[in-house]
Amino acid sequence: MRARLLYLVPLITALQARGLQAMRPACALSPAAVFLPHDPGQRAISVLPAQRSGLTVQKKTQCAKHKVTACPACQPKDYMQRRVVKAVGSSLKRLGLHKTQPILTYLGADSWAQVLHLLDAKRDAWNMQHPETPMTLTNIALDHIRPVSAFSSDGVGAQLQLCNHYTNLQPLLHEDNAWKGDNWSATDEATWHEHIILKTSYDTVYYPQAAPPQPSLLCAPSPRAIRP
Repeated sequence: MRARLLYLVPLITALQARGLQAMRPACALSPAAVFLPHDPGQRAISVLPAQRSGLTVQKKTQCAKHKVTACPACQPKDYMQRRVVKAVGSSLKRLGLHKTQPILTYLGADSWAQVLHLLDAKRDAWNMQHPETPMTLTNIALDHIRPVSAFSSDGVGAQLQLCNHYTNLQPLLHEDNAWKGDNWSATDEATWHEHIILKTSYDTVYYPQAAPPQPSLLCAPSPRAIRP
């Protein structure tokens, strides 16, 4: 009797795996998957034989390129939410702080919809002005407009709380984010206070004004990034 039960275990496991897989989308990329020419977040399904059974099951895998569990194509909101959480956590670490509050409290937002809507609006504004170098969900970094380093000398007062406010976040192409670094001047500081921080209507990408043109525009005929 015991031998018969042991024989049934692999079959039961395979049936359970098949049932669970049917309830979730297969949307990730892996070297073993069958897919069209690679596009970040493109759907692909890896079909593998179930052990010790004649069944085949769909196995959900991570995107081999971006190493994310939320697919930017199938779950764009979840994908961006994870990236915002990571950006906030990284900034707190740089400031020598520990997370003691919900992420939305650090963002100064009532809901994730507020945060994601403003980030989408900034990305859309960039793409409308610079169609030759478009932003997508996977070719951008989440940038603190006023750099995290500029908050390191602000102590623990109200000013420090603005570091991760969602109006201080913006999408930047990776090369532009690396170029921007910690560039910041008194002129940028004045512009930030007057036009950007806590201004939910400011939906464009901002670059330090004293810096040279960013890499994405060096070979592009379009004008500089939008100024307030």
